[in-house]
Parts: sequence; structure tokens; C-alpha cells
Amino acid sequence: MKPDPDRLERAILRTVAYSDIFDYPLSAAEVHRYLDSAAASPDEVSAALDRLSTTVVRDDRGRVALAGRAEIFPVRDRRRRVADRMWPAARRWSRLIGRLPLVRMVAITGALAVDNVDPGDDADLLIVTVAGRVWLCRALVTQAVRAARLGGVELCPNWLLAEDTLELADRSLFAARELAQMVPVAGLPVYRRIRRLNRWSDRYLPNAIGPPVRCDGGDAEPPFPSRLAERLALGRVGAAVDRWDRRRKRREILRATPESTEIVLDASQCKGHVDGHGDRIRRAYAVRLRRLGIDDSAPPPSGAAG
Repeated sequence: MKPDPDRLERAILRTVAYSDIFDYPLSAAEVHRYLDSAAASPDEVSAALDRLSTTVVRDDRGRVALAGRAEIFPVRDRRRRVADRMWPAARRWSRLIGRLPLVRMVAITGALAVDNVDPGDDADLLIVTVAGRVWLCRALVTQAVRAARLGGVELCPNWLLAEDTLELADRSLFAARELAQMVPVAGLPVYRRIRRLNRWSDRYLPNAIGPPVRCDGGDAEPPFPSRLAERLALGRVGAAVDRWDRRRKRREILRATPESTEIVLDASQCKGHVDGHGDRIRRAYAVRLRRLGIDDSAPPPSGAAG
């Protein structure tokens, strides 16, 4: 069944407005993939974009931005060139982290996942760990991050999540976009499980099936020392170290950022989003929708939090 033309056009404007927060114009294929709360074919999206000629602007490569925002087209080009230089090392180090004890998946998230980085930006990582060893795994990952920094590669593992806690509590458009944009580098089967357990995100992004780029998952067999270390880490001593490090780091992080509402520091995850990034994006998105005269209350998934 064809989507209602007015509803489809509003969905496109919401999609372009969301990416405008990041000075990020979209190709027609990206508008289709991240189409907000409406299912449509690529041809239907393309036809609707033609009808929106007074509300959006397109460059000579067919990319789309909000009217009056043509200056962000060269911004995307510049950032893409920076991303091209960052990707090889970020992928290499992420795969190395994927072979550490207790790690089950590594995905690149945030700005690098969509090639929208400036010089000096780091690569955000989502890491899935063995259940009950989030904090011990974090300590191992931290050593890899320090080694990468010595080589001039900045990694930011800002979310470690236990493999038995993959169904997310945050069921917002922001969370859905993060899921749809992340690029799995190691642990492709776990990535697929995350997407399957969070099918609520299909209500927000019905066209965003699978990873945004082709991925091989990087699932080489961990070396014998890593497997042996994991066996030891899963014992009583590993459990005690995990509890101790969680208490220690929780005090340290909360002392440094006592007012952040996005930090989660418990036995199942270490979510160190200390700067209120998600809240800022939601506010900026609401402002853009009001300017466009669009209702920002698109129906959330059933059971959505918040």
C-alpha cells in the first residue's frame, strides 16, 4: 500500500531535520534508510523529495538539506575526507579489541559511523561483554585504548553492555538512530541479536534493515592466551575484581559528572555519556520541527520508555 503523500513528506522533513543537527546532508538513499516513522520505497521517497523543492535544497550530487542550509554540503565533503583517514586504524584497533578476553562485539558508533568527523575527533565504540564481567572487560579495553593513543589513534569506548542486557530501555528516536547507524566490526552475530531484540526501533526506522555498510564482522578465533585469560576471568577472582572495579570507577565518574542524566553504571553496563549528548540532540530536534511547523509527537513504539 502506498504511503499517504502528506505523511511521507512530513516523514522526510523530520528525517532531514534530524541530520541537520549534525550539519549532515543526506543522499536520497540515506533519506530512505533513515525515514522517520514511515515505510516507503526508494522511488516513493525520490518522488516526494521532488515535491518538497521549496522546503529542502539539493546539491548537484542529489544530497538533501533543509532550505537555507546549503552551506553544510561542503562540510560533509570535508568531514568525509577526515573519516576516510580515520577508518583504517579505527577498524584495526576495534578488531583487536574484539579479540580480547570477555569481549563479544565491537561496533563503531557516533560521528565516525556516518563519516561525519572533524580533525581531532575520536572513534566512539559500543562493546558487548560477557555477562557479569563488564567492569573487568572495561579495564582490559582501557589498556588497548591507551596503546592506540600512543600510535595517534583516539578511541572512546563510551558504552559497554553485558550480553544478557541487549534489549535497550531507551526506546526513543535517538536510540533507534544509534542502533541503525552503528557499524559492527567484530561479533556480527551479536550485532544481529541486538537488532532482533530491539525490533521496537522498526517503528521509528522501518527501512533501516541490517548494518549501514557491508560488514564481515571480524570474527576470527581469539588467540589461545585470550581464551585462557577469559577462563580465569570467569572464576571467583574475576567476579571479585569486577565488583571492586565497578565500585571504584562508579565513585570516580559520579564525582566528576554528578549531574549527568545519561550515565548508567551498574553490573550490566557502563554507559559513560557524561555530556548529556542525547538530551541536547532531542532538544535541538524539537526546535527544528517547530520551525518547520511539524508536530514532534510521532507515535513511539508500543511500550516506549519516557
